[in-house]
Amino acid sequence: MKDLVIVGVAVATAAGCTSVKNEYASYELYPVRSGSLTEMEYTSEATHFSVWAPTADEVRLMLYEAGEGGHAYTTVSMEAGEEGVWHATVKEDLMGKFYTFNIKIDDQWLGDTPGINAKAVGVNGKRAAIIDMKATDPEGWAEGRRPPLQSFADIVIYLSFASTDFP
Repeated sequence: MKDLVIVGVAVATAAGCTSVKNEYASYELYPVRSGSLTEMEYTSEATHFSVWAPTADEVRLMLYEAGEGGHAYTTVSMEAGEEGVWHATVKEDLMGKFYTFNIKIDDQWLGDTPGINAKAVGVNGKRAAIIDMKATDPEGWAEGRRPPLQSFADIVIYLSFASTDFP
């Protein structure tokens, strides 16, 4: 009996939000997310959001007009899914807006995060941007080819920043 491990799951629902409590005795017992790790999938009709947070009690999606400043103009409660993944879909065109996730663990909201798989972010990476990645490709992008290399170590990547805030 002393080696017995009990993993409990409790579910409670309040008006407008879902609360789920998942506890795991060790990291080896955490669910493993399979499939796509994409946290934001944009179309002009709807944008789907997902975030892996297996120990969360609740998760909120916060939507912003800009990449910095101001407050969220709307908050969406996310629904717990399989493998510790939380989901929400917003059925409107969100192009050019920004988002964060706010995760509640042990009755404490941890603060906003753009997630670890954001494709584009606002100022200082504090909010993730909602964009159509294919729409950002310049003309001829799909036909472009890199020059032949003897080693991938020969690749040099240059970054350009539009901001003048860097020293």
